[in-house]
Amino acid sequence: MIIEVDYRKPNRKLSAVEEKWILGEINKDVYEKWRLEYGSQISELKAQMEKECILLETTDGILDRNLGPLLDINKIYEKATLL
Repeated sequence: MIIEVDYRKPNRKLSAVEEKWILGEINKDVYEKWRLEYGSQISELKAQMEKECILLETTDGILDRNLGPLLDINKIYEKATLL
């Protein structure tokens, strides 16, 4: 899934920024700037993933309800009419 790949990228970047902050390689202002930026990206991607999950669950439900009757060849044959 494309969003999952996109989701990992800002997470890795955020982890890198946190590591630099812990090691004292960047100051607090720089850390806060990038923490907010990557945190925002992560939140947006999480929302997109949740929407896709709901869509997938809905699609799966539709398939579950309708695929069974379509696979019952005998039933289809019995209900079929000739023109």
